[in-house]
Amino acid sequence: QQQQQQQQQQHIQFETFVGGNRARVLPAHQLTMAVKTNPLLYRQLIRKVCPGIPLSKPGERQTVALEDFMKDFQVLDVHRGATGGNSSSSSAARGGDRTDLLVFNKSAKLKGVRKNTTKFFMPFMLEEKESTSAAAAAVAAENSSSRTIGAEGFNNTNTSIINNSGNGGNDSRGGGNREGGERHHHRETMWQKYRFYAFALGCALSFYIYREGVKETENLKKQNYTTEKDYEIENWSGTKKVVVDTFAQPETTEALEAIIRHASLRGKKIRPVGAALSPNGVAFEKEGMVSLALLDKVLHVDVEKKQVTVQPGARVSDVTEALRKYNLTLQNYASIREQQIGGFTQVGAHGTGAKIPPVDATVVRMKLITPARGVIEFGMKEGEENKNVIDPMFEATKVGLGSLGVASEITLQCVDAYRLKEDTFTTTPELIEKNHEKWIRKYKHVRYMWIPHTDCVVVVGSNPIDAKKKSILGLDSVFSYLTTPNERKQNKYRTKPMIDLLKKYDKESAKKAECENAGFGELRDLLLRIDPLNVDHVKKVNAAEAEFWKRSHGTRVDWSDQILGFDCGGQQHVLEVAFPCGTLEEMDEKATMSANVGVPPSLRKDLCFMRDLRKMIEENNIPAHAPIEQRWTSGSSSIMSPSHGEKHSLHSWVGIIMYLPTQVEAEREEITARFTKYGEQMRDTLGDEYLLKTHWAKIELEGNLERRKKASRTIENRLRSRKLSSISRPSQKI
Repeated sequence: QQQQQQQQQQHIQFETFVGGNRARVLPAHQLTMAVKTNPLLYRQLIRKVCPGIPLSKPGERQTVALEDFMKDFQVLDVHRGATGGNSSSSSAARGGDRTDLLVFNKSAKLKGVRKNTTKFFMPFMLEEKESTSAAAAAVAAENSSSRTIGAEGFNNTNTSIINNSGNGGNDSRGGGNREGGERHHHRETMWQKYRFYAFALGCALSFYIYREGVKETENLKKQNYTTEKDYEIENWSGTKKVVVDTFAQPETTEALEAIIRHASLRGKKIRPVGAALSPNGVAFEKEGMVSLALLDKVLHVDVEKKQVTVQPGARVSDVTEALRKYNLTLQNYASIREQQIGGFTQVGAHGTGAKIPPVDATVVRMKLITPARGVIEFGMKEGEENKNVIDPMFEATKVGLGSLGVASEITLQCVDAYRLKEDTFTTTPELIEKNHEKWIRKYKHVRYMWIPHTDCVVVVGSNPIDAKKKSILGLDSVFSYLTTPNERKQNKYRTKPMIDLLKKYDKESAKKAECENAGFGELRDLLLRIDPLNVDHVKKVNAAEAEFWKRSHGTRVDWSDQILGFDCGGQQHVLEVAFPCGTLEEMDEKATMSANVGVPPSLRKDLCFMRDLRKMIEENNIPAHAPIEQRWTSGSSSIMSPSHGEKHSLHSWVGIIMYLPTQVEAEREEITARFTKYGEQMRDTLGDEYLLKTHWAKIELEGNLERRKKASRTIENRLRSRKLSSISRPSQKI
């Protein structure tokens, strides 16, 4: 009864009585049904809305469709009594009432907007009251005489009325036969017709979800994993901390699958976490986290293909040691070797080398556990390794941050193990600009460490040693200041400028550090702790650090994993950006043209960026800590990689830094606020010009709403320009 009352109220609300005549808007699908239910009315309607269209002969089916015309026209169904008043039972019995169709242009409405969606619970299109009332008023004005209405507010558009007398025949809406002249004003809605089926379907779906949840709960209890409630976790730099509602540590892949399915069925967010080394805490999630630390096995080493398959929790250092007995190693390394392979690849970590891509490019296969589709395997199939085929799904998942699923197995392409000879020396910005093109080609791995507020740049370049030459010369090691950096005499000589500076501020700490033979990183923290945001003090510390590197010139030889990994210092804030800087071949052509003309070649974008960044630091008097590290990689095919681009393209990575040498919370907050402003100044000044993209492990969500909107606009503009440039380029088959 309540549903019937609601239905009656809805009909009263959307059907208007003007002068005793009922009027309502007819949808297009009811009009097109008239071709079967009322051919005569259909032909009359065609004559009015489609003048000049040839009609079918009597007895033949009319083939003209109304769908296109209904886009521009609206039809109002008007029921009139025999005397123009209310339709009574006596008049209905005599068959005296009639049906009129008012046809008018949709643009003729005075007010209100036609709704673009058809309501499931109503069999007709719902119109605004004002629009319906205006149209009905127009009908009432011409009720007795005219069949063509020209009403004010209809923009002088033609509106026509078609009469169809009803003597127990079909009505114009295709609503069925009228038995005894009675009309059915209240039609059954879709909800009333199918409510039982909807209810049954809802019950079945609820029961299925409940049963699946029970099964997953029982399955989860059988798995080997540990879980903790309200677990507190902190990243390595101590800059991010979160108390997790549920922190799970699976010991098997099956347990990991069960945890993901269990969270999915209950609609809970869960995020995979590795070694928590990322400065921005990209893996932190208060609602739920799953640690992959116990999934750390090296599953298989294919010596013939030089490939290794590992679980995501395996650390880079452990994988390297496992490969050593097969005389294999990874193609490239980031600065930290304690990273887990899952995070190592998913955030797009990178080493350095103009012709070496980021580490995600070495992933050849991967198994991904997804909430809805279970385990999915991506990558190159057997026998297709040498084919130049790109799978867009695979390229999207290689750098996915765990957002598309959790990687359970990763297969990496390795190379033969090799030794590197590393050269370390200092130079000036002017000499860097003069020799840059030569050095990035000369060294397979090269990085610059710019010391802010000084004219010192540290160059660290390394090349593989030819096995034959090594055996002839017997170069298992090369004696230099870098060969044994912890040797007491060598370390004292190199750190003397920093010890001398520390004595001016804190003699006791300096004496203790000298007795303990403190290393370079420890001394830098002691010096910065005195006043980390004072520009003059930071300049003195940077000058002492420059002297340290000038005393560290030398060469060393070791395995590639030992050379490419290095100490990054203590707790810190880091912001690293990547940007394209052309290709090596492009600069070769420019150098040739400049030599022919007799003009020095123009600087590459990577050095132009560093020139502008150093200028910004000086002009804004920023207490920039050292070093500003600059590295290079080739382009990555991974869609989400900051260095996404062609294989032969060149990308530069630049990281700014501020250390956190104190444990006093107020001081750490001040350093954090100053570093945030430092990063904002860099992005605002240079971001659009150089198309900067932030490393996924260092990016921070903008806290300021205006800056977040600005970042969104920047992304939209870059995507739009990329789309236009891709259209302008000739198409390439993949």
